[in-house]
Amino acid sequence: MVSCLVLASVPLLLLDQMHWPLLILLEGVLVGLACWLNRAYRSYILLFLVACLLFFIGGEVFLRVRYFGLNGLSFDRCRPASYGHPWSAMQFSEATYTGLKPNTVMWFKGRRFSVNADGFRGKTYTRPKPEGVYRVILLGASATQGSGLGDTEVVTDVLEQMLNSTGLPTRVEVVNLSIGGSRAGEMLDCLQNVGMSYQPDLILFCANQTLIPAKTLDIKPRKVHAVDVPFWRKVMDKHYSFLSERFFFVVLLEQFRSGDINRMGQALRAPTESKARSVEEGQKNNLETSLKIIHETAGPIPVMLYLLRPISNLSQMNDRQAYRDYLKLRAADFSMSVLDTYTLDLRAYTEMDLIVYPGDKHPNAIIQRLYAEKMAETVVPFIRQALSNR
Repeated sequence: MVSCLVLASVPLLLLDQMHWPLLILLEGVLVGLACWLNRAYRSYILLFLVACLLFFIGGEVFLRVRYFGLNGLSFDRCRPASYGHPWSAMQFSEATYTGLKPNTVMWFKGRRFSVNADGFRGKTYTRPKPEGVYRVILLGASATQGSGLGDTEVVTDVLEQMLNSTGLPTRVEVVNLSIGGSRAGEMLDCLQNVGMSYQPDLILFCANQTLIPAKTLDIKPRKVHAVDVPFWRKVMDKHYSFLSERFFFVVLLEQFRSGDINRMGQALRAPTESKARSVEEGQKNNLETSLKIIHETAGPIPVMLYLLRPISNLSQMNDRQAYRDYLKLRAADFSMSVLDTYTLDLRAYTEMDLIVYPGDKHPNAIIQRLYAEKMAETVVPFIRQALSNR
């Protein structure tokens, strides 16, 4: 009896090493074998199985209600599946640059996600730019696109409200051109082929070290689209697992078993000190190339490179200091300024205070507002000066 229970428990210890459909199949075979060989103990074996199911169901219900309220019990609205994943609620169209269907409202990771007429997050901004408007465009990835955030919680929406409440003599628009999963090359392509058509007065370009590759800098569009494969292929492919992309608790367990997070859901794989103290030569070259492309594309339009403070290593005030110093040095050569939110003092928070939910490391509404406050602190004087020089 004990040996059967131990054997049945083995697959549950391999969450990070075994694909879910295979794990469930193996578990079913082992439990069935135990019931067949130990008929007198079937009730105990079935009790073990029921306890396992209650563990998963209870964990899933707790996470959903804790972080999404009663709406979290809806599997249509709340799914951990990411951009372009077949199990996500995203709608797609090849007509837009992003690949997202224009003029749609979806539920993405439990939050309302509006797509404008151009396929980007947020409300629609007219082109050409209206008279009397000071327009800012922001290029970034999923952190600024607002993964797991409602429309009004995204940094660009918060920043626009802040800028328009400071008494500036003109209306300010902050256009969010962020695309989930983007890196420097894709943001450069977006700036060249989409960003300039918005006639910006100021360009905010994300320059975090993690977005600047040390190898190939591919200048190409970032298209978000679902992989169109048969249902059976989705179920069997570990990248499109039904369980891990529909159930938050399963994702959390996988990350815990793989050593990616601790028992409290906090990230364990933070940048090492050696990385923080150095900048790779390949990264320096790609940064130089990126700055040249931005400078040539923007022309006379001012550019601010912004850095988003990570939400891990919150006690480290000098995180990635070597890269930040190098970026500021090279940006000055191209007459660009650097908006560094690394200077935010987040030691009063824990990582769990600043992520959208355990298992997802994207910044939540609290840190998005802190980012926006830091940006507004820098941008307002800049806009005032720019308007006075007109």
